[in-house]
Amino acid sequence: MKNLQAEGPILAFIDFDGVFCDSLTECFVSSWIAYHKFHTKDNPDFVNVADRRLYDVYRPFIRRGGDYVILQHCVSEGIELAKQEDFDRLEAELGDTADEFHELFYQARRELLAEDKEFWISINHVFDGLAEPSKQWAKSENCYVLSTKEAPFIREILVHKDIDWPLERIICSGKRRKIDIIREVLAETGADGGLLFEDQVDHLYRINDPRVKGFLASWGYVKPEWLRQKDFPVIDQQEMVRLVDGVM
Repeated sequence: MKNLQAEGPILAFIDFDGVFCDSLTECFVSSWIAYHKFHTKDNPDFVNVADRRLYDVYRPFIRRGGDYVILQHCVSEGIELAKQEDFDRLEAELGDTADEFHELFYQARRELLAEDKEFWISINHVFDGLAEPSKQWAKSENCYVLSTKEAPFIREILVHKDIDWPLERIICSGKRRKIDIIREVLAETGADGGLLFEDQVDHLYRINDPRVKGFLASWGYVKPEWLRQKDFPVIDQQEMVRLVDGVM
């Protein structure tokens, strides 16, 4: 584990889905609509419980919105995923369809927000241990949300949870590497370093900057073997609160 050496400000970058917010149900619902209503147009009348369970097992492999729809495709077509490389290979094979899935996913979210906003908000849950501390983090210029989720959707959820996090400190990474965005923010703000709180190990393994230290959120959508790795610290919610409070 590398040590972070800094004399000036340190910024906290917090992933949203799986770290800040338990959005597993919302992402399932939105991606189900995207796949079955907009893509295949088969519109089944029910969700198979076994399909939902398999979807949850595959959840750690995703990185951006369209990936949730790829999981629906896997479940529907019986495509097995044993490791991250299986998912990445399938995403490459899908090509333009993967980009189509991304657009359909956000189309489904917009439809849900327009037609039943209260329901959509209700299936996003800020983790209990972070709800109160984050109200103070929202006021700090040193705290950012850095997610593959589009910023307006994050802002919508947080405001309805009484967390008034400014939109200018909610960053959507999209297809870009999170470490590249962190470097840009450090340059723009003049901060000396950053802490990244994640539940997707790919983002943590890509940190190759001594100014940035990554932490794996043990409560997120993680695979058991990720918790046993020794390349970066695995933390609980209490430890994350302590670390983020320390940068304010």
